[in-house]
Amino acid sequence: MYTVGIGTAQGSIITFRGWTVRVRLDEETLKRVARMTGAQYFNVGSAEELQTVYTSLGNRLLAEKRETELTGALAFVAAMCVGLAAALSRAWFGVAP
Repeated sequence: MYTVGIGTAQGSIITFRGWTVRVRLDEETLKRVARMTGAQYFNVGSAEELQTVYTSLGNRLLAEKRETELTGALAFVAAMCVGLAAALSRAWFGVAP
């Protein structure tokens, strides 16, 4: 997961839709998330830098289509439902095992 830090470590106060909030950039956490996911952390200070980062990320990210066979999993779930229905039916009608 690529992380992008916007703002300063000192923080600032912003007002949005009538709410005032103090925000602060936590670079260490963003760097840790990037390290844990094998990605990279970017710090930007302007809209131009942000656009450059997003353009660069667009070149790095790839979409990969994978087909996954679900028949086995769905058959297992169906078998479990049939087994549960049989057990409940036996319990309901008082049939001993």
